[in-house]
Amino acid sequence: MLKKYLQSFSAMRFLPIMMIPSILIVVLAFFYVNNRNPKTEMAVAGMAIVLAVSMSIYYFEKFRIAKQVRNIKNPEEYDNAVILGQNFFLEKRLLVFYRGNVVEAEYTDIRKAVKSTDRKGNPVMELHVGSMIANCPCASKGQAQRFAAFLRKKNPKIELVNIVDEGQGTLESIYNPSGK
Repeated sequence: MLKKYLQSFSAMRFLPIMMIPSILIVVLAFFYVNNRNPKTEMAVAGMAIVLAVSMSIYYFEKFRIAKQVRNIKNPEEYDNAVILGQNFFLEKRLLVFYRGNVVEAEYTDIRKAVKSTDRKGNPVMELHVGSMIANCPCASKGQAQRFAAFLRKKNPKIELVNIVDEGQGTLESIYNPSGK
């Protein structure tokens, strides 16, 4: 499940890149059938090349994600993990999907957590893991505070910016305020 879930993010990113040349090929082929213009034929060939290159890049990334997931210890444990955005959280470790790379880390590897907001005003926790910044969208300010409490419990040395950690500090309390 983990592999398919992460590959779906790649598929959504490549969807418009592959759809536009496909539609243009059909439209240009229609015009080519009607008037047999060599320029139209060249445009169809150019769009076919663009489509072939984008499909090659997509499949390369898809196989690269599958290989990275195979290198994770016990990937089936992440089937029951807490998911925020493209990140998976277990009791002892987390999995970050960042710019097409799958990285597994311990909570002690998180140096800083910064609360910011997205374009719609929803809270987003930015986790600084090594040289990466993983975005974890939260449903509410309360969920962000409970998430910060969980991170503080797992890593007392973490620097929290723009957020106060409130809550039980358990993994279950991130989604459920009562922690049940």
